[in-house]
Amino acid sequence: MKGPCHTDIQFNNKSKGDIDSVLWSFSDGSSSKEKNPLHSYGFSGKYEVNFTAFSSIFNSSVSKTITINKLIPPLNNQRI
Repeated sequence: MKGPCHTDIQFNNKSKGDIDSVLWSFSDGSSSKEKNPLHSYGFSGKYEVNFTAFSSIFNSSVSKTITINKLIPPLNNQRI
């Protein structure tokens, strides 16, 4: 869900090997199973992003805290 402003963040999966699936958790109630998701944060603050790669041989997870400081106001349907 977007607030009155938002910031889009491109996340990149750098997993190597035969990965069957991935799961991103953005700690704002949203998650994604896309390999390289674009996620929109609606509010500034600190978020712990969790990434898990699944394969038939192993599962691997990593977490990182990110800080969203700057939010972009909506264009209000203006044409450019």
